[in-house]
Amino acid sequence: MANYFNALQFLRSDEKLAIILTTRRHQAIFQRERSRDILLRVKLIAAIFSVLPLIRFIIGLSILPWIFHIPSSLAIEAGLFSVAMAFSALAFLPAWKPTLRNARLAVGLLLLIPVSYFLFTRWLIAYGHISSSSIMLANSDLLLPLIVMAFISVFPLVFLEILVIDITLITVFAFPLLFWFHDIAPEIDNFAVIWFAILIAIISLIASISQLAAIHALFTQASTDPLTGLYNRRAGEALSTLLCAQAERHHHALSVAFLDLDDFKYVNDQWGHETGDRILRETADVLTCGIRTGDVAVRWGGEEFVVFMPYATMEEAKYHLDTLLTTHAPQKPDGHYISLSGGIAELWKDHAQRVEDLVDLADRRMYAAKMNGKKQIVITDKK
Repeated sequence: MANYFNALQFLRSDEKLAIILTTRRHQAIFQRERSRDILLRVKLIAAIFSVLPLIRFIIGLSILPWIFHIPSSLAIEAGLFSVAMAFSALAFLPAWKPTLRNARLAVGLLLLIPVSYFLFTRWLIAYGHISSSSIMLANSDLLLPLIVMAFISVFPLVFLEILVIDITLITVFAFPLLFWFHDIAPEIDNFAVIWFAILIAIISLIASISQLAAIHALFTQASTDPLTGLYNRRAGEALSTLLCAQAERHHHALSVAFLDLDDFKYVNDQWGHETGDRILRETADVLTCGIRTGDVAVRWGGEEFVVFMPYATMEEAKYHLDTLLTTHAPQKPDGHYISLSGGIAELWKDHAQRVEDLVDLADRRMYAAKMNGKKQIVITDKK
């Protein structure tokens, strides 16, 4: 219940409304977590639906065993068995990388399986020589696409994704009912069934958006430092792995700056922790507003900050941060500005094997800056 309350609070925030409309405003780390969640749910649902068609197959065999000697009935049952196998294959595929493309592909395959079976059985009923018993079996599987459509509600999808899915499913669902001139089941109006599908689509849309809002609210709470509003260390470590993988894939520069406030303990001792907290918040604001689009600032711990700067060499990163921190430094109560010491490491120039090595190297260079007078950013190990 608390999750849905957080979701409602989230939806009331105008600046975050775009997050439920499209994936363009999603942060890279949230995009990866959402994709991982979608892939896990696809596998779970596929595992469930790999069993249900087999149960229906066994029931049909036990109730009407004689119809399996009819070719059209055999075709329907073979199609149903293929559905079960396809769901099984989807459920037990090797783990996919948690990317937006793979998540959308997995959802598409999950929906394609029952839709293909539905169109196949409707085509058989419309144009094949099929007995009334076979039609009864085919109509007993009618709800499969509707049930899968309802299961869309468990996926944290944005509005545009759900809209595309629902329009596609309703169109595919309505076409054979309206143009192949066969009732979906005896004494049931086709328009009533289509209207039922539309209602399911609307409910799924609302539920899916609520899922997305709740997950995003929880993600923000778990990944954000409450004092500064920056990413916390846990989220920063996850993000660093993602940014490093992107830099290696596309072979672009990636610099990491490790920054530490100078004499911060003296500030806390002299003016109290409230002043220290204010300076931490102001430093975070300086970094948030001053870094380039695409750069990410993280509160690593205490008075330490890490800035990930894709597409920036260490020289470019140093120039930008030097300019930023010397012109927008937070002010202490005595009127003096508090300085920062920092170190920068670059993925390719420093031949880092792991992202942890890159952060550690920037950390060592920050300590070298401290030992050599503070108020500077070091980009080399030379003394």
